[in-house]
Amino acid sequence: MEMDEKGNGSERIDPYGFERHHDFEPYEQMMNEYVAVLNRRSMRWSKLLQETPHVEKNLTDMHRTFPDNVLFKSKAEPSLQRALYNVLLAYGHHNKAVGYCQGMNFIAGYLIIITKDEEKSFWLMDALLDRMLPG
Repeated sequence: MEMDEKGNGSERIDPYGFERHHDFEPYEQMMNEYVAVLNRRSMRWSKLLQETPHVEKNLTDMHRTFPDNVLFKSKAEPSLQRALYNVLLAYGHHNKAVGYCQGMNFIAGYLIIITKDEEKSFWLMDALLDRMLPG
């Protein structure tokens, strides 16, 4: 058992401040594997954005996404329209069978508002549409 500054015995503490009594090594291993997953996802995200757009012509209703939200106005600083475009474009490249369907802009828009991150929004949208909703 490790001793803390006050001389009290303490279990191993993870980087987030949680005590790990018996699972620290498996926890470290799991976190290392998770970091590898995050790296693969980040590389996949970058590749999806670099593909030649084939769903771009279908993204004509983006301006209708939350018209009352100032962050989605094209003249807003910063405007979330570019993030919305990137999420929808990447999803269309990722799931070519579905591509882009009307209404996806609102799902992606909500996710962007919540996460404030386009890549996280993309992966959440993928989980929602590909794994949670019936096919």
